[in-house]
Amino acid sequence: MTTQSDSLKSLQRQLFHALVVQSAIPFILMYVPIGMAFMFPMLNIELNLKYPFIGLTVAIYPAIDPLPSILIIASYRKGAIGLVKALKCWNRKVGVNKNSTRQESIVMFTIEA
Repeated sequence: MTTQSDSLKSLQRQLFHALVVQSAIPFILMYVPIGMAFMFPMLNIELNLKYPFIGLTVAIYPAIDPLPSILIIASYRKGAIGLVKALKCWNRKVGVNKNSTRQESIVMFTIEA
């Protein structure tokens, strides 16, 4: 009889939920729109669409696919939050130290549109 630790069970549960969501994303973003484009004309249903959303949903899929893993798995989520917090700190300037005469600062460049 083997026993598993609570942390291992929690990780397996998180991985399962991430897998379920990652399986639903291509179904929703690719199979459903393309299925609609093929099925509605066969059923003689006219939507008056030129189906530009199909290319958009297929193009957005690679950007959305890793998000469930990042948001559902706790260690990835903590790492992503830490990264965002570290990037926010880059915008702040560090003040002058009492023992030092130079001012240290980290400057983050921005792209202006």
